[in-house]
Amino acid sequence: MACAHCSHSYCYNRRIYSASEFMRMNGTTIAPILNYVSETSQGVVSIRDFNMMEMFFENYLKLVDTDASLFFHSNTAIEWAVLRIETLQNLVILTDALLIVLLPVKQLPGFVGLSLSYALTLSTVQVVMTSVHCNLSNQIVSVERIKQFMHIPSKPPAIIEDMRPPASWPCGGRIELHDLKIRYRPNAPLVLKGIACTFKEGTRVGVVGRTGSGKTILINALFCLLDP
Repeated sequence: MACAHCSHSYCYNRRIYSASEFMRMNGTTIAPILNYVSETSQGVVSIRDFNMMEMFFENYLKLVDTDASLFFHSNTAIEWAVLRIETLQNLVILTDALLIVLLPVKQLPGFVGLSLSYALTLSTVQVVMTSVHCNLSNQIVSVERIKQFMHIPSKPPAIIEDMRPPASWPCGGRIELHDLKIRYRPNAPLVLKGIACTFKEGTRVGVVGRTGSGKTILINALFCLLDP
């Protein structure tokens, strides 16, 4: 009995984790389909003008096949886990029945029939509960993705009250940078370290420098494409 229980737990946990991983991967394949459908619907006139319907249709089928493949493998993993559990339960019931028959101590026929009947009933209930738990574990992946989105750092507000320009702005094209520091992500090293300069109004300014000196990142900061 102990060996059967250990085998049952091993097969169950291994297949459930595999099915959940497939569902997590399946969650990342749905977004490309929706994005592709949206882009296709917006550019359907251009697609028809250039006679590219077949190419877009084939690309769409590839995306759908990728998504459906992961969903199919997830359900297959669950069914394989249920099949193994049923096999182990049938082996346990068969072993119990043989022991009841072969033991030297005779049991009442009614007691034997009642015990086997309850064993079969419990086996069916366990299979149903296993399937329900498998499906619940797979569907809870959606909640995990929502939780991940809840912890994504939010962007700064479009208007910062304590750093608003004066009411007369813009009265000139003068730009002043004071100790400008920029990094690509919170834990990354600084790519611009304490830049201080002034762009006077009415002048033409060019940003020059060697490759990798930070020209592009400085221009992105000037156009507010990055948060300093």
